Amino acid sequence: MPVPFRDLRDSTVPGLAAFLTFVDEPVGSAVRGALFVVNSLGEPVEFAFARTEFFAPFLWRSQGARQNAIAELTSALFGTVSSAPVLILGRSDEVTAGLFQERVVTGLPVAIVSTPSAEDGMAPPADVATVIGNLVWPGEIPTGNSPAHHLLAKLVSSRLLLEPFDRAKIGIEEAFGA
Repeated sequence: MPVPFRDLRDSTVPGLAAFLTFVDEPVGSAVRGALFVVNSLGEPVEFAFARTEFFAPFLWRSQGARQNAIAELTSALFGTVSSAPVLILGRSDEVTAGLFQERVVTGLPVAIVSTPSAEDGMAPPADVATVIGNLVWPGEIPTGNSPAHHLLAKLVSSRLLLEPFDRAKIGIEEAFGA
């Protein structure tokens, strides 16, 4: 007699989330970036990575060379992936809202996630409405019935709002040999 079961994959929230992250090279004037696409369970679907050097950083305003490099990497990474995410997430210590308002316009919901303090990392996940209200949205905030809203709710309840960024950074280290 077979064991009764239900495969939870059958009830997963549809849609993909793309986690955009950047790392400065240890030596020199260059930035490495990755776009890590996961499903609602946090399983990897696609990983794209790239690197760019700052052009004459001494000629730029403070942080201007790095911000330009991040904009170039973002465009390159978005053009590389074949999957179609419904939500893009970036970290507040790596990207600004201006990137998605002035340089790269996607037509998708983009959320900029604040990096937590030590005590926040131990807190239980907040309700979705609180989390959505605390994110920076350079464009439109996804509505309650949208695929992006449902996907974000699933990521929050599964504690997957920040963790994929860590895996993406590990992927960058692996891709470029640390």
